[in-house]
Amino acid sequence: MRLALFSLVLTVILNAQLYEINRLESTLFSKKSLDLKSVTLSLVLEGGDLVVNQLKIQDALNILISSYYVEDLMTSKGKESFKESLIKFIKEKYHIHLSNIYFKELRLTNPPIEIDELIERLKREGCCQGKSKIKDLFNQTKNPQ
Repeated sequence: MRLALFSLVLTVILNAQLYEINRLESTLFSKKSLDLKSVTLSLVLEGGDLVVNQLKIQDALNILISSYYVEDLMTSKGKESFKESLIKFIKEKYHIHLSNIYFKELRLTNPPIEIDELIERLKREGCCQGKSKIKDLFNQTKNPQ
């Protein structure tokens, strides 16, 4: 009996796979400011047949992450809720078993500021005299001669 149980446990362990999702970028709504925030997410998934089903897993991840607010994902409770929801969603939709999900990275990322937006911000603070002078200065730093 012990040998049969050991064999079953060993088979389950050997069939488990790890699948890494590195630096997935997504845009989520913010509860506080009602605008969009960019996040970068890296996960490690553990389960069976993950490599074969990577497109299905990425699809489920993209669908599910967009249903969360950025503030919710940044909390421990939100991360645990996300993990549970992803495991359940993938199991119901694609019949793929995930045993664990591990967060490697979750951070807010800022999109690059356009030069015109930067100039407007500087003007509001009284830091610049003319748009053309600033654009010339910006272009010189981008393309030094």
